[in-house]
Amino acid sequence: MNAITSLFPNGWKLKHSIILIFTLYGILMYTLENINERFWLNDFRVYYSAAEAFLKGDPVYGLPFGLDTGYYKYGPETLLFFLPATVLPYFVTSSFHFWITLGLTIWLFLFHGKDIWEKGKKHLLVGLGLFVTIVVLLTRELHLGNVNIILISALTLSVYSFEKNRFWLAALLLAFIILTKPYFGIFVLPFVFRMQWKFLLQIGLSALVFILFLLPFKGFQGTIDLHLEWWKAMMGHSTMLTSEQTVFSILQKISGIDIASSYGLPILFFVGLLFSFLKRKDKSIQLSMFVLIAIVPNLVVTDLEHFLFVLPLLFHHVNTWSEKSTLLKVLFCAFLPFFVLEGLFPFGTLGLANLGIVILSLIPHKKQL
Repeated sequence: MNAITSLFPNGWKLKHSIILIFTLYGILMYTLENINERFWLNDFRVYYSAAEAFLKGDPVYGLPFGLDTGYYKYGPETLLFFLPATVLPYFVTSSFHFWITLGLTIWLFLFHGKDIWEKGKKHLLVGLGLFVTIVVLLTRELHLGNVNIILISALTLSVYSFEKNRFWLAALLLAFIILTKPYFGIFVLPFVFRMQWKFLLQIGLSALVFILFLLPFKGFQGTIDLHLEWWKAMMGHSTMLTSEQTVFSILQKISGIDIASSYGLPILFFVGLLFSFLKRKDKSIQLSMFVLIAIVPNLVVTDLEHFLFVLPLLFHHVNTWSEKSTLLKVLFCAFLPFFVLEGLFPFGTLGLANLGIVILSLIPHKKQL
């Protein structure tokens, strides 16, 4: 390790190395994607094209944009954030989206790991290990141009704002997340059991504000119709996807017991309800929110890059490393390779590894016993 740290100039901090690693990775990927003519960002194309259709008054839901599976399935309010993108050509705005996503990933690493990166250059291997753990999922995220990193960043900032008593900013961000993907409505449960009624009202009012911004474009009836079309699109999309990483798929392959994936949302709500009740007396809201977002791809049929939702929990484990038993440390390290090597194994190893990280997060630390 001394040989590695000696390569750094005086004043060089570990966070600079983290930024450098991600920047070099981003430059390499961006260059290769363009050279190989694979800089498609098909998911971003859906958002971009749907925003164009919205401005023209054309249908937003029920028609594919780009690929045959490129249906817009997010809330109408989310389109408002993509309207500025339509001013510029697709390649330019997709490039912006690529670098914004990478920039937010760097910010998440620096923010969640701020205590680690300040401890010295000897923790470089920790940063490299976490980078390698998510690099395959991040590559999928960047190639597809999805918004999962944006949602993780919004949740992180919302949680931080809530704990700093910046309630309106926290509420606005949570409303945006929930309106984008309604199953994130589980995020209100920890606040329900903490009886944060005023904050819950702020979330509701924030959601209403976002909805009202649609009125100048669609009018009252048009806004209602747009939300009804959104509901139909979500129901139709849920029947199009399959996943080998959900607990239902894994259980079926192991035991032969077939549980319909349509039970995923009710079970997600029940898990969120139970977990929020058990954690209602925790002083901090962070762990509750980060567990709830991480468990989503285990219960809801979705794409592999959604397992990036575990990122805050990975940092939770690293930040509390000294408080963990040797067994928990070994188990945590044993789960990490499956986030990279998922494709080499026959079934559900990514889902099992993600579930393992979630379960380890629920085990009390030494100082909590």
